[in-house]
Amino acid sequence: MMQVCVVWLIGGFVYYGITLSAGSISKEIHLNMFLMGLVEIPAYVLSRYLADTAGRKSSYISLTLLAAFFCLVSWSYPRKGGRLLFALVGKIFASGAFSLVWMWSPEIFPTGARSLTTAIGSQAARVGSILAPYVVVLMSEMESTVDGSGVSHPPLPQPIFAAVGCISALVACFLPETVGVEMI
Repeated sequence: MMQVCVVWLIGGFVYYGITLSAGSISKEIHLNMFLMGLVEIPAYVLSRYLADTAGRKSSYISLTLLAAFFCLVSWSYPRKGGRLLFALVGKIFASGAFSLVWMWSPEIFPTGARSLTTAIGSQAARVGSILAPYVVVLMSEMESTVDGSGVSHPPLPQPIFAAVGCISALVACFLPETVGVEMI
């Protein structure tokens, strides 16, 4: 149960963190938020398809690692337009991974405990979603850094979301696959 709660907590943290950091990626916050919402449509279609074809576990791990990768790319890209594009792609994968948690975690437990374990996991996700804005605000108030090649890197929270997403993928490796398994 602890592993499932960690996956839920980090899923909520990364999902809401990427969404809330949209304002720090580009200046047009209304367009950013519209696009962040729009990319959820293909994310849900993609995650459902992958869950049924490749399995819940491998799909979750893949989507989470891809979200982490695109978080890092959006952070390191030198121009704001590219940052928004890569953040949107990362949001697609983060949304897909978080939607898989809703599908996968109840299947891990017996029928009598599914609603309770889903509720506990959902509460863990709320803790992650409460922590995400604090990371976004704290990071946005820090100063930019300049690397050796003279490229300025703003202290966006994407590297933190990427690192935590990788931890979630690692924890998910220890959870069982549920596709094709008879439910008890």
